[in-house]
Amino acid sequence: MFREFASDDGATGGASVCAVGVDVSGLLPAFDVNAVADVDAVVTAAAVGVVDCVVVGSDPPTASLAGFVDAVDEVADRVPVVVVTHGGDGAVADALAAGADEVVDVTRADAGDVLAHRVHRAVEYAGSRRALGKAEEFFEQALDSMMDAFYVFDETGRCRYWNSALADVTGLSDAELEGRPAPDFVVNADRERIARAIAVILETGAATVEVDLETAAGDAAPYELTGTRLTDADGDVIGFCGVGRDVSGRERRERELRRQAEQLSVLNRVLRHDIRTTANIVAGYAETLPDHLSAVDEIVEAAHDLVALGERARELERAFETDVTKKPFDLGAHLRRTVDGLEETYDAAFSLFAPDALWVSVSDRIPFVFENVMENAAEHNEGDTQRVDVVAREEHPGDGGPWAVVEVHDDGPGIPKHEREVFDATAETPLSHSDGLGLWLVNWLVEDEGGTVAVDTGAEGTTVVVRLPLADEDDRGA
Repeated sequence: MFREFASDDGATGGASVCAVGVDVSGLLPAFDVNAVADVDAVVTAAAVGVVDCVVVGSDPPTASLAGFVDAVDEVADRVPVVVVTHGGDGAVADALAAGADEVVDVTRADAGDVLAHRVHRAVEYAGSRRALGKAEEFFEQALDSMMDAFYVFDETGRCRYWNSALADVTGLSDAELEGRPAPDFVVNADRERIARAIAVILETGAATVEVDLETAAGDAAPYELTGTRLTDADGDVIGFCGVGRDVSGRERRERELRRQAEQLSVLNRVLRHDIRTTANIVAGYAETLPDHLSAVDEIVEAAHDLVALGERARELERAFETDVTKKPFDLGAHLRRTVDGLEETYDAAFSLFAPDALWVSVSDRIPFVFENVMENAAEHNEGDTQRVDVVAREEHPGDGGPWAVVEVHDDGPGIPKHEREVFDATAETPLSHSDGLGLWLVNWLVEDEGGTVAVDTGAEGTTVVVRLPLADEDDRGA
């Protein structure tokens, strides 16, 4: 239900009248008349809200009539000014030209009745204008409080009304928005779509279209624009109004859902392949048991592989379920904790060179990345002097970044080619079995965080290089 904006009261009898330089108290017995000297006295009365009407002679003190009317308008918005004259050619026309709301010749015999009627009418009309002004202000504030853009276009497709959200997103001034054709709000590729949508609105009554809006930043933002036809009292079409909503967040969510569906499809394919393969191994060796008891060892090993595969699947599931909100994270402290834990589990010697604090802007999924990379390095070492060297630093290149860079080096035989294929940017889902599942997830998670992963495999071992966006200076230590 809409709020009703009625005039201040239904009756005007007893209204407060400021008489400036004229004595009209005898002519207005039904009103509360206060004789004042000049416009400054009107200002004082208006400040405490006791002015419903101003009555002044055609030659007010200290100012021209036009200047007096302007001064009253400045301090007492929508308070009517009634001018009394003493006849004379052109007096009424001059007073109206000066901005008077009503003019009365007090030399006429019925001057009292006429003046009372004119004051009553002026006060009543001013009350209606004040109520209308309040309503306009209320609805303007309501529309400006909307997060979505609101607009009204005429039947020719030109902008006639808008809220602050439309001005903010487009960066256009009121002068630039007034009369702007609807197609000029969107990128060139979508202008024909806008024109067709307007034709549908004016013909059928409503339409919705998704286009790229040109923004104040100079780029394009996906917006869903609605339109509803407007008609006058005779049913003639006078334009349309509607709302524009930024759907970039929705598009990001849809892309993320598609991406997750793709990743889950990969996981499903890989896990089914490896479980089927390992189960076939178990079945095959079990069939040879009557002749070869040594097959028991192979069955046990295959069973352990199945258990490990299940544990890896659970790790992947947790990575998918983790909160993806980015926040400041001390990567340096995390690397120290991870190395301390791995030293208790593996025989390899670990070394870590990292700043006391290395703040990145990432989600809670990133700890999995470095745990997986360093575990992989420890597991693939060989020889008597197994080492895993971890080096972390800040990098401030001319283009891109700044980055937190972590290099993990081992002296193992290197990552097999089929596992390195997960870093092939030309393949949509380059994964065929679970041997590369950890690296595949590492690559996917880091890319999703806005970083990169690179692998260098040579005769002296393998180095995995992970780059992640550094946190802003103000967010570090938060």
